[in-house]
Amino acid sequence: MATFHRFESDFSEEAGAHGLIPVIASAFDHGLSEEEYTAAAFVSYSDAVRGNHLARYMEIEAAFTRLLDALAVDGVSRIQFPHRLQPLNPKASRYRKIVQRGLRDLFTDELYFHGLDARLIFNWDLTHWFFLRRQEDVATLTERVKASGLHVLEPRRPKARSS
Repeated sequence: MATFHRFESDFSEEAGAHGLIPVIASAFDHGLSEEEYTAAAFVSYSDAVRGNHLARYMEIEAAFTRLLDALAVDGVSRIQFPHRLQPLNPKASRYRKIVQRGLRDLFTDELYFHGLDARLIFNWDLTHWFFLRRQEDVATLTERVKASGLHVLEPRRPKARSS
């Protein structure tokens, strides 16, 4: 049975330390600079509600939901740390609520997609992190992200330590 590490700070660095491959799915086509982030009409559900951009937000949420539903076909579970999985029915309201809450709020439940052996950590800024165990699954996930109308971003690489 797989054991799931709770990430504490830098996802990319910690994932590498545990032999995991990060794949970042985003509504944005590149990582936003601080200026772009600040100037964006919205970067979260709450921003969209406050700024009257809910219709556009819902289009993005629908794209993420399509992606997650496609991945869930091969089995999906809620991660109960450190090594229990609670199977979910992707057609059931419980799964729907977890996905909706995850897409709208910061760091709620984490999901495990059995077909890709992939873990999902929801983030709140229209950018969500998958962690894969097998390099050969990166291309499959990347295709599915793009087919959903979303983008794959390169994770930040840890800065080299100077000596």
